[in-house]
Amino acid sequence: RRYHAEALEAKRRAPAAPSNAELATSYAAIATDCMMTFELEAALVHVRQAQALQGLPPAAMAVLFRQEADIHRCADDFSSALHRFEHAEKLSPQLDEKQALKHLELLRLTLASSGNSMPQQVRNAMSARVRHISAQLLAHGPWQRADQLPQRFLPGLLAKPWHLLPGQGPDEATSSGSRADEAAAAWRQSQEWLKQGLSLLRSSHLSLVDEYADLDREGLLRRDTECIHRLHEAGAWRRFEVNAVWEARGADGCAEASPSACALVRKLRAAGMPLIRAGYSAVGPRAWLKPHHGVTNGQLKWHLGLRVPGDCATMRVGNESRSWTEGEVLFFDDSFEHEVWNRCSSERVVFQLVFAHPQLSLIYGGAVETAALRATDDH
Repeated sequence: RRYHAEALEAKRRAPAAPSNAELATSYAAIATDCMMTFELEAALVHVRQAQALQGLPPAAMAVLFRQEADIHRCADDFSSALHRFEHAEKLSPQLDEKQALKHLELLRLTLASSGNSMPQQVRNAMSARVRHISAQLLAHGPWQRADQLPQRFLPGLLAKPWHLLPGQGPDEATSSGSRADEAAAAWRQSQEWLKQGLSLLRSSHLSLVDEYADLDREGLLRRDTECIHRLHEAGAWRRFEVNAVWEARGADGCAEASPSACALVRKLRAAGMPLIRAGYSAVGPRAWLKPHHGVTNGQLKWHLGLRVPGDCATMRVGNESRSWTEGEVLFFDDSFEHEVWNRCSSERVVFQLVFAHPQLSLIYGGAVETAALRATDDH
């Protein structure tokens, strides 16, 4: 942020006056920096300074209004976010799927947060727009169901909001596409490493509980900056990613501050689990992680409960909500719409494992699989 502020000041002092386009770029960069530290009022000030500049083309103004929409969304002001986003679309229509997904998300968040207070006619019209955009995405994109709309969708993979753990019963190993039988066989074959991985994870429960306490005491958990969680009068969402590039890591690419988690990661990979990343996730009291989709259906997730204050902490995936249990594992597909509530008075902590979908290698081998796994690491 200091760098962008100094760059802006340097432009102002330059012998040749900076163009309004250059100033707008600087203001927008500072606004982005403010968002990263949750200084949302300051972010709004800077993006509006950019919007007030004269002579910017409609496409540039649209970018600034989309940025303002992101700020309002982060501040839980979904109605304002939707208004700014739709204004940007009028200035410079973008018919790509990414913008359609964002539009759909804002419509749903607005309905969920203030739909009951809207006039019936307005609510019905907004609901109709949700159905229309969903239908367009399903008709023209790769997606197959309205509740599973990740940015990167890979057809043919088994899709269920919640999966059964090994030993809980036969999971539905059904898939669509020309290689459905092979894909079903790949899912069944994965049960061996899923079973081994589950045993390793459960047996690490107490050591992970202790390690989380050490990380928390040393102040090593980072507040999440994705603006998925509610900010006002609520606890923070904090994480420690075991294999994050910003942590001090050993030769195996695992964080030196989490030896217990790293030992588990090595064992899981040795057992054949196609692990993408692992880490601790702590959701503070009264926190809400807003409804959203994971970046791709090419990954699945396990949550091991470490600190669970009770049934007042829940996660909804698709249409079903569940609670965590200390020492037990939840198995889900975060490409389905999901949200987390912690209505308790203390934090909820889990250890999360993210791994490649068991059918990914068979259906999307080689370069496509590598790209899919790299994409999951963005989220």
